Amino acid sequence: MSVYVGIDVHRKRSQVAVVTGDGQVLVNKNVVNGSEPFLRLIGDLPPGTPVAFEAAYGWGWLAGLLEDYGFEAHLVHPLRCKAIASARLKNDKVDAAIKRASGQDQKAYDVVLYDYKQEVDRLPKALAILNLTPNPSLHMEVSGSFKNLDVSTAKQFQPGQKLTNGANTAEVLRVGPPVPSVFRLTAGSTVMSMQMPGQVELPAAVRVNCYTDVGVDGSVRCLVPGPVHAAPVAPDSMLTLPGPQGWVAFQIATVALPAAPALVMVRASFHTRSEIARIVKVGERDTTGRQVPEKIAAR
Repeated sequence: MSVYVGIDVHRKRSQVAVVTGDGQVLVNKNVVNGSEPFLRLIGDLPPGTPVAFEAAYGWGWLAGLLEDYGFEAHLVHPLRCKAIASARLKNDKVDAAIKRASGQDQKAYDVVLYDYKQEVDRLPKALAILNLTPNPSLHMEVSGSFKNLDVSTAKQFQPGQKLTNGANTAEVLRVGPPVPSVFRLTAGSTVMSMQMPGQVELPAAVRVNCYTDVGVDGSVRCLVPGPVHAAPVAPDSMLTLPGPQGWVAFQIATVALPAAPALVMVRASFHTRSEIARIVKVGERDTTGRQVPEKIAAR
């Protein structure tokens, strides 16, 4: 007796239907994704049994499982496979749909069939389309160290040096002498330090450009774009910055806003006429911008 399998693939659970050649539904169950739950339903079916499943998120593990156990796997259009696995159509239509999905009806052109091995071989040539990164609009000053350097590369960083690659720009403010490289790793609330033999790090202060981003919890953070992904401006975060000879890693220790002009507070006594002293109140400001004579300022 010929049987066919249709699977409606989801992120955590999937719907599995087993149908005979004459349209009888033998199995129609919703199971947790995983090798054991699936093999309990279809593991006893003969090798070469056609299995149609949709081209949905996370189908790779299922294709590998079917191939390992000798099933004839077919990746089909998601809408067609949903009709198969949920068995919402009449038996004759379910049978026809599964036969089309398994390639028995060569005239069926509305179902896109894929060969699993060909798709895997094609993946290295695939394109990754990333979201457009906003232009950095804020400036932050961070202290930390450039990681994973050799001595000759560490000597190429100098105060005032501009590090630029597209939207990723930074300026070296200060540098210290190279020291043995140590990475800080975060595991939950624990921060661990791991030495990297044969490598040095360069303590430095850097001004970076970043853009604001709102997290899922509503918090606002500043992100520095990188060649693969953006990194937050935060202690222990690892930034990827353009270096003299390519991308370099910079691990943040502290974060601060750009330095503002110093504000000096003084306590002074005024010597003036009584009618003027009566109208001077706490909190008032002198906005005239006139300079106070040096001899008066010193009193």
